Amino acid sequence: NRVVPCTIRVNLVWKRMQCWAGISANSLPCLDAYQHLDETHCSRHRQATNFRLLCRKMWPQLCPEEMEKEPIFPVSAKTGYGMGEFIDALLKEIPAEKSASNSDSVDSLINLAVVGRPNVGKSTLINLLLGKERLVANPEPGTTRDSIDTIVRRDGKEYLFIDTAGIRRRSRIVDRVEKYTVIKAFDTINRADIVILMMDAREGVTEQDARIAGYAFERGRGIILVLNKWDLIEKDEKTIDTFILMLRNSLKYLDYAPVVSISALKGTRAAKLFKLIDELDENFRKRIPTSEINKFLADVAAQNPLGMHRKTKRIKIYYGTQVQVAPPTFMFFCNYPESIHFSYQRFLQNRLREVFQFGGAPIKLLLRKRQGRSLQQTRFVKR
Repeated sequence: NRVVPCTIRVNLVWKRMQCWAGISANSLPCLDAYQHLDETHCSRHRQATNFRLLCRKMWPQLCPEEMEKEPIFPVSAKTGYGMGEFIDALLKEIPAEKSASNSDSVDSLINLAVVGRPNVGKSTLINLLLGKERLVANPEPGTTRDSIDTIVRRDGKEYLFIDTAGIRRRSRIVDRVEKYTVIKAFDTINRADIVILMMDAREGVTEQDARIAGYAFERGRGIILVLNKWDLIEKDEKTIDTFILMLRNSLKYLDYAPVVSISALKGTRAAKLFKLIDELDENFRKRIPTSEINKFLADVAAQNPLGMHRKTKRIKIYYGTQVQVAPPTFMFFCNYPESIHFSYQRFLQNRLREVFQFGGAPIKLLLRKRQGRSLQQTRFVKR
């Protein structure tokens, strides 16, 4: 995905030398790679010399003097002949480091993976947000075959929307191409900050929707639940509340995730997504001072004690700190971390979200056993 300041001119000797003649000269470094049918009869230097002579003879008006100085690499794309030297020369033309401005612009992007089952309107939504038909949207499922990055600019901010192929159940995948597209879709979730899970409002939450949501949840991604095709639903004043209750019951581990109903085809409430994305991204990268975390732990322990370890020793959390953002990750040091029940861990996550206003951002907990003093340290202290 990087723009390399180098031009590669591929010339098919004996077949399509006109391809080279149609390329205009420019000021960028140029590497000539031409596929030679004879790979054994002469050296690279002899092949390059023959190529220059042939070009000078056939197109004298199109052979600039700079061509005499440009490196030429005889290669074979079919067998790999000569590709080693060509790739080495190509890598030398690639800048070793990105400029500071480019690095800052990449870091400021919010990576958003738009995922879901086939034909739920992923490409239609991105086209709507972009304001033009960049992605192919078709009622026939399976139109998108690969992950496609699209930058959307709005109110001075940039958002990187990644369109993905529809993810069907494994039992329904029959060809290798679709299997590859599904793998790419899951890889897109791994490199995204926020996952926009699109569902068909007419079908509700399916088993496959829950599987995709569970994968994103396990990877600690921020998740926005989108009910698309809302214009096709018969509605009354209680419809949205009924659908949200259904979502919460089906995806109980995502009871904190924001929900929005839209129509990607008509544009209904689609602009609301940007507000949800900004809020979620801000909470996704929020950092809490250690002093406030330890005060929080003291208050929680006083109100809801952790219980006993093997009914004999009280479980204690000595202190904690936030070790990471995106997602917010907290490490708590305690005496018996293995005895802290998962329900109490869920309680801590909910209290962290409520007290520090993390909103729809996922929260990850790491429980570690505090290392006590060694016998040698204890003797030294006593002395």
